[in-house]
Formats: sequence, C-alpha cells, structure tokens
Amino acid sequence: LDGSLALPDLPVEGTPTHAVRVMMGLLIVVQGFETSRFLGAEHPPEERVATMRIAQLASAAIYVLFVTLMLPLLHGGLSADVTAIVGLVGPVATVLPTLIVVAAIGSQLNAAVADDAGCVGLMETIVGDRLSPRWVYLVVGGLAIGVTWLTDVLSVISVASRAFALFYALQCLVTVATALEREDAEHRRVFMVAGGVLALIAASVTVLGIPASA
Repeated sequence: LDGSLALPDLPVEGTPTHAVRVMMGLLIVVQGFETSRFLGAEHPPEERVATMRIAQLASAAIYVLFVTLMLPLLHGGLSADVTAIVGLVGPVATVLPTLIVVAAIGSQLNAAVADDAGCVGLMETIVGDRLSPRWVYLVVGGLAIGVTWLTDVLSVISVASRAFALFYALQCLVTVATALEREDAEHRRVFMVAGGVLALIAASVTVLGIPASA
C-alpha cells in the first residue's frame, strides 16, 4: 500500500500433501468455456474452437494476474471463508468491495446460465430427442439447488472441481483412443502420451481433491 511490492511471510498450515489436495479442490476456478460447442447451427467448427481456446487463455491470464497482484495483501490472519476476499480488497479502495460483490453476482449468474445450456447440450448429444430440454433444465436446476442447500460453498467448489476433473479425464481418454485409431494422424504419439498423462492428473484431482475448509 505504500508503493512497494513485497510478499508477506505466510505460515504454512498442515502438510505439503494437504496443501496440494486443497489446490486440487480449487481446479474449477479456471476452466474451459464450452458453451460455444453447442452453437453448431449458427457457427462453423473452426470459429467455435477458436472462441473456446481464446476464452480459456483469457480466463487463465486474468486469474493468474489477479492472484499475483493480490499476493502483497495476504496475511496470516485470513480465514478460508468465501467472503474473505471482500475484506482483503478493502484497503485498496473503498468502493472495491462493492464492485467485487456486484461483479461476482453477475459473473456467477452468467456462468449458471452458460453451464445450464452446456449441460442441456451434453444431454442432447447423449440421448438425442428422447428427452425434452425443458425436463433437462428442470432436473439440472433441481440438482443444483439441492447440492447448494445441503452443503457449504467450499464443499460445492470442491465437488464441482472433482466433477470437472473427471470430465477432463474422460476427454483426455477420448483423445488417446482417437489417436490410437487414427494411425495416420499428425503428432499421434504426442497426443497419446500427453493425453494419458493429463488423464492421470485429472483422475488424481477427482480422487484426492478436498475443500479449502478441510
């Protein structure tokens, strides 16, 4: 706050293994944006792939930059409560906590709508026309409300992170299987090895990830 950039000395609680497992439970904070995948009727595949790639890179860059700039404000007295960020940014600017809350509400509403659309798109891919999208929206909404009602926010984040990790692991396995089938594919061995390694990492997150409050 005085113009100098210095990292605080933070006490390390628990074992390094515990810290890694908590980090695994926070995987969801940077994830791919796959809503474009289900807009095939309006946009060509190349455009949809490009939008998903740009969104992933932009979100990762914003997250890393945000965490880097917030490091000087961290201190050992912070709790794992989800509202700790509001108090943390207070010294930066009086209006910043309000802006953080408004931005968080808007972004989560947008994410909820996008994730619902993505879930319906996945179900249509699996079951085709045998199930009405209205029923899928109803089921997804009911499950989301139930999980939120019965668990705390940190547990929801951990569960969602592990679910995404499992989804990513399956995608990596699909990549490996596709590379095995297409012997004439370019960089076939690279996709096989990279896909296998990433699948193992994602599977580890699925099994070992824990909430930050654990």
